[in-house]
Amino acid sequence: RTFTRWVNENLKTTEHKVESMDSDFGDGLKLVALLQQLAGKPIGARVTKKPRIRAQKLENVKICFDFMNREGIEMVNIDNQDVSDGNMKLILGMVWHLILHYQIATGFDDGSGEKGGPKNKIIKWVNGKINPWGKEIKNLGPDWNHGDILACLVNALAPGLVPDFAEMTPENARDNIDRAMEMAKEWMDIPRVLEPEDMMDPNVDELSMMTYLSYFPNAKVKDGAPCVNPGRVIARGPGITGVGLKLGKPAEFEIDASKAGENGRDKIKVEVMGPEGPVKVDLKSNGDLTYTGAYYPEDDGEYHVKVTLLNCPI
Repeated sequence: RTFTRWVNENLKTTEHKVESMDSDFGDGLKLVALLQQLAGKPIGARVTKKPRIRAQKLENVKICFDFMNREGIEMVNIDNQDVSDGNMKLILGMVWHLILHYQIATGFDDGSGEKGGPKNKIIKWVNGKINPWGKEIKNLGPDWNHGDILACLVNALAPGLVPDFAEMTPENARDNIDRAMEMAKEWMDIPRVLEPEDMMDPNVDELSMMTYLSYFPNAKVKDGAPCVNPGRVIARGPGITGVGLKLGKPAEFEIDASKAGENGRDKIKVEVMGPEGPVKVDLKSNGDLTYTGAYYPEDDGEYHVKVTLLNCPI
């Protein structure tokens, strides 16, 4: 189902739609349309637009294979007859090669030349986005079943879209995934080629996961999205820098979130961890997206201050 949705996502600006890949590619016409959409150029050969006999259909599909060869897509153990005859297993393999070539290879290539299969590159890329938010994955299966990882990824790319990812529970897995997918679709144009039930499955198909995740690296957040910009929050004062602090005296600080986005109003949170554990923080909103606050160090040692906006670290 995921591959079919991926194909149709790429065909949505054409007159074509695939219902069943074991038969719809048989005459080559929809495969021609798909390849032209993916490559962004004509297929470069004369196609029979109304093929009636098997020879015409085979020739259309052969033109597609010739084009894929010129594009550097190596197809092994499959030819035009397999496609025309509806060999589903081989056709799915062909579509996977198209996904790899046109979407995954371009989206997760960081230019470092580092070796590793597409799965490892995707895991590395995802961790690079979610590690700063306290999350990590080791696979493209069970780690995603509860929805918090997907929600964290969406929020990492567009801070504020799913700020409560850390509070998500396994009991609400379907709702968690559905919400994250919907936010990604609405504000980042990431199509739902997967359904929540697919991602909830402990045996979720890794190729389907890779296909869905391959949309994320090049996704752009739309104007008007309910996001915040934690990078524009300014925190200053001795309570932040640690300069001039004295035991028993207030460690004062100021926070300016006026340039971080209206959606973050009153969503600033300050946590202080002292040598003996959490320290109480007094925080006051000034009503103009600026804040003043203080905490009282009572013990010798280091104090770690964490400032977040909608759970986004500044």
